[in-house]
Amino acid sequence: MLGPDGTPVDTLAEPSSPSPTPFAPFIPRFQWTYHPSGHFLTGMPSEYRIDLARDDGVLRIERAADPVPVLEEEGAHAREQFVRAMREMDPDWSSPPVPKHKPFFSALSAGRDGRIWVRVAAEGYPVENEDHDPADPGSMPVLWRTPLRFDVFEPDGTYLGVVAPPEGASFSNAVFDGDHVWGVTQDDLGVARVVRSRIVVGGG
Repeated sequence: MLGPDGTPVDTLAEPSSPSPTPFAPFIPRFQWTYHPSGHFLTGMPSEYRIDLARDDGVLRIERAADPVPVLEEEGAHAREQFVRAMREMDPDWSSPPVPKHKPFFSALSAGRDGRIWVRVAAEGYPVENEDHDPADPGSMPVLWRTPLRFDVFEPDGTYLGVVAPPEGASFSNAVFDGDHVWGVTQDDLGVARVVRSRIVVGGG
């Protein structure tokens, strides 16, 4: 852990998963991140339950939410792609069955202001693969996409609402702060640039 000026402050061990999980599509996997309070934000997405360690104990955030189904075609596509990739390393590898529902969330992030951003599950949809090569066994005529959805909470656990970024937006390695997010985008020529977007949180 580094201070604002880059000076080493402390070394923290990565939090461990409460239980081992198989490596396969749509299997809930333990999520964690650092919180600006100096503590860990963790959660096992088999349930919608998130824990934020604090000096006075643990703040637990829970939401009553219906699990998002894995569509039959979506699950078959994900499994086929995953099995093909794994068997390049181990020809005898076999995948466990694809779950009927997606994990409640797939990532946790913390804003510089302490707000908690939870990337929640959303229903997938198929799109035509414009680069499909019928001669390539690994090239699929249809790809599956999942829209970005975030639940946002105040540092004290108060639910603010849902954020649905526009299609094509990427929040990978984004920096959240208040009602703004900074991220990196690429234009049609592959030139990267840093952009700042204003966030509008809606009820949900």
